[in-house]
Amino acid sequence: MIRVDAAIPPASHPTPGSAEQRPMAAVAGTRALQGDAQAGPKDEHLAKMKEAADALAQKAGRKSVFVDLSGAGKVMAMGVGPAGRAKSNADIDESDLPDSVKALLKRIRELREELRERQAELRDAMADTKMRPDQRKTKVALLQAQIMALSAALVGASTALGKLTRELKLSQEQSMDAGRLMLT
Repeated sequence: MIRVDAAIPPASHPTPGSAEQRPMAAVAGTRALQGDAQAGPKDEHLAKMKEAADALAQKAGRKSVFVDLSGAGKVMAMGVGPAGRAKSNADIDESDLPDSVKALLKRIRELREELRERQAELRDAMADTKMRPDQRKTKVALLQAQIMALSAALVGASTALGKLTRELKLSQEQSMDAGRLMLT
């Protein structure tokens, strides 16, 4: 869910697909403009879209447009989605460990990432003053239950990894690699 707070007073919201709305929809894509020395046609297009969004925001009397990303959106923006996960697990795939240990290490990383996401959502929910108190209380309780379940699953997976390394009688180097990979 991407929510763009209105930079235009409610009475004059643009209609879907209008020329004024298109630049605002592109604001979330401007992240690609940061730090890229080799700007191609696509980047120039994004720069023009950002300029148009900034002009629209200034026209409405604001210096910028506020974009609030959900937990999943923040993860995608950090590049941790499926493609980022494949990159982050490359060190596990390249290690000299049995496949069962590799799979368990990947699962531990997934659990840790999901736990971080839920913790961020919990912080956001606790700070959200726009929600009714009863709704906030319900959402916080749900997120706390999910965090407890993920924490328990993480402990279980870590315990299973220790048991598996003993059962497979991994070498000292392999055991150290597994421990290092579990912590990263």
